[in-house]
Amino acid sequence: MAEIKKKYVTMQVVAETLSCTERHVYALIVDGSLAAIKIGGRAVRISEESLNDFIESHKIKPEDLFDPDLEKKPSEQTAPVARSKWIGR
Repeated sequence: MAEIKKKYVTMQVVAETLSCTERHVYALIVDGSLAAIKIGGRAVRISEESLNDFIESHKIKPEDLFDPDLEKKPSEQTAPVARSKWIGR
């Protein structure tokens, strides 16, 4: 039988790697974004492969951060807000 050479890390390591909370890591496991295994009663481990796949699949391109709606002139974005008669008293 072939030897398994996958490495698994703790939820704390994943949380530190992603700069998030362990609770968020747990939510990623529950929604299927990260693959995990359970060891014994409570210990959960995430494969490095799953973590790396998650990171790769969530990378963004700089142009994805560009929102053309934010580049509109203020008068084009929204209708002006009516001033209250109480302002300025």
